[in-house]
Amino acid sequence: MTDRPDPEGPSSGGPTKWRDLEMRKSNHITLIRVLVLIIVIAGIVGAAVLTMQITPDQLAAQDTPYPYTTTYQASLPDSERVHVGSLDILAMQTGDRIALKIGDHREEMEMNETRQIGPRVFSIRVFGSPVFDTGYQVNVTWTGVQKDRDMFRIVLRTSRQVPEWLMNRIIPGTIEAKPA
Repeated sequence: MTDRPDPEGPSSGGPTKWRDLEMRKSNHITLIRVLVLIIVIAGIVGAAVLTMQITPDQLAAQDTPYPYTTTYQASLPDSERVHVGSLDILAMQTGDRIALKIGDHREEMEMNETRQIGPRVFSIRVFGSPVFDTGYQVNVTWTGVQKDRDMFRIVLRTSRQVPEWLMNRIIPGTIEAKPA
């Protein structure tokens, strides 16, 4: 009789190999599930960003209180349209004055003159549903021109505190705004 090893299988020294194969298969399935979950979450976040609507120019009630105030030093490119959500803004220097168009509202200002814009309502919608809204009122003072940028002092008063991360998301890169 010859001594030959028994074939490997679940009954003879092979349980470890079978368990290893099943664990690998289980790890692959888990990895696939995690990847699918990541893709689904990325798709939902991408769809939310793509459907985000910022509507900053809705009329508000006159008696709305504005307990939150933030002051900014801001600059806009001269004679270049800037969009804040669906609001179109254009500042254009004309000699010693500045023409400022915010939405359908037009103003002509002299140096250090302050104008009030508002009261208005600002809202953000994702998938068509409102996720954030606040009443606001803005006082704008034209402070001059530096190179090709029109400089303003902006006092933003809101009925609800606006988080800084949201303001950074709303204000486009063409507007340089720093809290003063």
